[in-house]
Amino acid sequence: MVTLVALALMMGASEKALRLVPFVMLPDEGHVQIRVENPGPELLDTMLTAELVLAAPRRIPRGDVPTPDVAYYARLDLGGQEAVPAADVTRLQVAAQGSRTWTIAEATLRWFEKVGSAQSEALPCQRIVPPGRYVLTFWLRRGASPWWRSRTLAVDVSNLGHITDRSDESP
Repeated sequence: MVTLVALALMMGASEKALRLVPFVMLPDEGHVQIRVENPGPELLDTMLTAELVLAAPRRIPRGDVPTPDVAYYARLDLGGQEAVPAADVTRLQVAAQGSRTWTIAEATLRWFEKVGSAQSEALPCQRIVPPGRYVLTFWLRRGASPWWRSRTLAVDVSNLGHITDRSDESP
């Protein structure tokens, strides 16, 4: 199992610092696992947007003008013991200096394509995400705050919509 991490800090004008550490991993075939750690001394209880993101890996040569990227998003409701597809924001609660983990079956995820500000209908992976190589990231956002992002996980998406870890492959 591959574990990846990123730490972000956000300070609002009228609130305390909010610290989150998001992780994404593929523990076995057919499942995606996410984890959120709260390194702070108080209960984390907030409303935010939680999304898995599949994007094509790319590098922009120096001097080139970037074009809008196509990416695929699956929104998650993290309010219960199990993560389920969501239409909008979710309530996230994590104990002080604790963590929460959710395992999601790939088949239950509903992905939508987003190019710039245009967004498609949410569909199962095999109906919207073309087969190929991608990077998978777990994003969290609250209001207009910057995103908290896990590190990316190199994956392949099959024509049946299965997501396979390829981070251990040599280039």
